[in-house]
Amino acid sequence: MEPVDQDSAREQLGTIRTLMERAAIYRRALAPVMISVGLIGTAAGLAAPLLIRDNARSFAFYWLAVGLAGASTAFLLMRRQAFAAGEPFWTPPARRVASALMPALFAGTAVVGPLVNIHQEGAMIAVALPPLWLVLYGCSVHSAGFFMPRGMRLFGWGFVIAGLLSALAAANPHQIEPSIRMAHSVMTATFGGGHLAYGLYLRWTEKKLCDVNPEPVLQLDRVIHEKARLAIVSALSAAPSLSYTDLRNLLGMTDGNLTSHLRILQEAGLVSLSKSTGEARPQTQCVLSDAGRLAFTEYLGQLEQIVSRFRKNPPSP
Repeated sequence: MEPVDQDSAREQLGTIRTLMERAAIYRRALAPVMISVGLIGTAAGLAAPLLIRDNARSFAFYWLAVGLAGASTAFLLMRRQAFAAGEPFWTPPARRVASALMPALFAGTAVVGPLVNIHQEGAMIAVALPPLWLVLYGCSVHSAGFFMPRGMRLFGWGFVIAGLLSALAAANPHQIEPSIRMAHSVMTATFGGGHLAYGLYLRWTEKKLCDVNPEPVLQLDRVIHEKARLAIVSALSAAPSLSYTDLRNLLGMTDGNLTSHLRILQEAGLVSLSKSTGEARPQTQCVLSDAGRLAFTEYLGQLEQIVSRFRKNPPSP
């Protein structure tokens, strides 16, 4: 038996997994999340002068609470969308998005305590916080944008630029007098208005997504298209054969899960299973049949056509 090219199998499997995981993120409707967060930020900004004291500590912890409310709302909305679509929520791409967001968001939260403890009453500290928060938030959104629609990276850049511009304004007190009210205005316009504007834009351009012809997707082989079976077929296509043990270890699947999917592929005529008797301990050999290779080649061709159409006429970010 020819040696298994496991590096090639892993590379091919990783490419397909990445495409599928990003597709799962693309299906998440960002418009209601952005609109909800924007409404929370705008309402909080308008209500701030009536609800909190006019000092740096109150300003900082008030907006941290608003940020927590916005993040909680986004989490619950996306979780509801995933369950409504019959999909798992805490998937590998979702974990990657969370991992990309966390460092900068943690830094923006951790810096608040030391700053406001030093200058609790200083308006300048409150004015300095929004630029710092905006830049850090923009960096976190930009990082997460590599696992989400491309517009999220531009959205992140918008916050970075807004933070830099507000920092320049705060650094010139001769033209604009620093005040807590000014800091509230910056947060309302950016955190509230920015999310609200992007959400409304997504809602307005949503019709373009609805006009996409679903026929090419519906023509995909449903036996192969299931994630676990796609992983199996992809791995087997990169080698003449794989033992059951090698395939299980390569894909990180349980015995029960792998056996179940292999049975479906075998019944469809895409995979053949045989017992090897030349070794001290017989092993099950898994081979992609000629029909399986043909079906996988056709599947990849259809997938390439879908990707090509998407690139020529992409949906709005």
